Amino acid sequence: MASLALAAAAREVPDQLDEEENYPEALNRDPWTGGTSVPAGQGEQEEEVATDDVTGEAIPADFVKKARAEEVEFMKSWGVWEVRPRAEAWAKTGKAPLGGRWVDHIKGDSDNPNVRCRYVAKDLALWKDDAMFAATPPLEAVRLLLSDLATRRRASPGGRVVRDCRRERGRRKALFIDVKKAHLHAFACRDVYVELPPEADEAGMCAKLVRCLYGTRDAPSRWEAFYTEVMEGLGFQRGKASSCCFYHPDRDIRCVVHGDDFAFTGYDADLRWVKESMEEHFLCKVTGKLGPPPTGGASAAAVGASGDCSELRFLNRVIRWTPQGIRYEADPRHVEQLIRDLELLGEASVRSPLTSPGLKRTVEALESAEPLDRQRASSYRGLAAKANYLALDRPDLAFAAKECCRRMSCPSTVDWTARVRLARYLSGQPRLVYDFPRQDE
Repeated sequence: MASLALAAAAREVPDQLDEEENYPEALNRDPWTGGTSVPAGQGEQEEEVATDDVTGEAIPADFVKKARAEEVEFMKSWGVWEVRPRAEAWAKTGKAPLGGRWVDHIKGDSDNPNVRCRYVAKDLALWKDDAMFAATPPLEAVRLLLSDLATRRRASPGGRVVRDCRRERGRRKALFIDVKKAHLHAFACRDVYVELPPEADEAGMCAKLVRCLYGTRDAPSRWEAFYTEVMEGLGFQRGKASSCCFYHPDRDIRCVVHGDDFAFTGYDADLRWVKESMEEHFLCKVTGKLGPPPTGGASAAAVGASGDCSELRFLNRVIRWTPQGIRYEADPRHVEQLIRDLELLGEASVRSPLTSPGLKRTVEALESAEPLDRQRASSYRGLAAKANYLALDRPDLAFAAKECCRRMSCPSTVDWTARVRLARYLSGQPRLVYDFPRQDE
C-alpha cells in the first residue's frame, strides 16, 4: 500500500502557458486544432509568420522549412500515402479530400532548438462511431506497476505469498520506451483521401492514405490494434480489466501502454530482450531505465554504470528510485503555473482547498453573483482544467477541482474566489508524493 506524504518544496521552471488571445484573433483559429489555419497554397506566407502551436512563440522560418521537408521525406520513405487524382476521392467517398495543416512545435532551448512538424488531417468528428474508440489505461495501472517494482515477493498458484525464487537475478527494474511517430506505424483500413502538404503538392492530385495519418479519427484505434498484435506476437498476454496492460508469463514482465509510451518492469536480461524486440517492430527510443542510484554521492538523476537512472519522467510524472523504495510525484510545474497565473506568489496559504461555506453554496448566492467577463471566464476555465488534471494525482484536490469544473460553463465572481482559494492552498502544499516502500520479506 502506497503511503502519501506532503512536502512544501517547489522548483523554478520556465513558464510554458499560452498567452491569452483577444476575441477577434480567436475567430481565426482552426476549431479542430486551435492553431492558425493557412490554405495549402500559402506555404511561403505561413513560414514568415510561423508560430509554435503549443506555446505561441515565434519559430525561425528556416527551421520550420527544414523540419517540414524532413517530415515529408520521412512519410514518403515509409509509404504513408499514394498520390491519386482528386477525382478518385470524389468517386470513392463522394466528397473532396480532407484538408490538412502543419502543426509546429519547438522543443529544447534557444541554444539547441528542436523543431518538430507534423502534417495533420482535418478529419472532424461529425458522427459517433465506437469502432474508432481507443483505450487508455487508468493511472492506477502505472502506480500498480511501481508497486510491483518495489516488491520482491510473489504469489504461488495457490495464492500463498512466497519469497521470489529468482533473487539471484537482482532487483526488478523499470524500462520506459517512447515510440516515435506512433500513428504512422499502423495501416489504414478505410479509404481516406487527404490534401497533399504544400511541400509535396501536385496539381489535381491528392494523397490516399496507406498508413494512418495524424488527425484521422481511426488512427488511435488502428495504432492500438497494431501494437497489440506485436505484443501478443512477442508472447505477452493482454489484460482483461484494461486492454492497455500486458503480462509475459514466461519472463515475468509487466507492461502498461499509454498512447505511444510503454512502461515495463522486469529483470535486466528480460528488459534487454524487450528493448531489442521493440526496436525490431517500432521506431522508438529508450526514455530511461529506472534502477538503483549510482554510488559515490552522484546526483539523483545521474546514470549508473549499468545505464540505470534513479530519476526520470513518465507521462510528465516524476519517478524516483530511493533507498527506501519508489517515489512517484505529479509534475510540480502545473502547481507553479496555477500560482503564477493568479499572481499569488508570496501570498499567505490556507489549510484547505475549499471553505465550509463553499461546500454549501446556496442557489441564491450563485444567482446573485456577477458573471465573469469573457477574458476572466476563459482564464477560469483554463485554471479549472489544470486543477482537474492535477486531481488525478492529488486526492486532496479532487472535490475542490470537481466543484470548480461544475461552473465552467458560466463562472461567476463566487467561483473565481473559490478558484483563488484552491491556488492559495497549493502555495502552501505544492507537492504530494506517493511512496512505495520496499517489500523484501
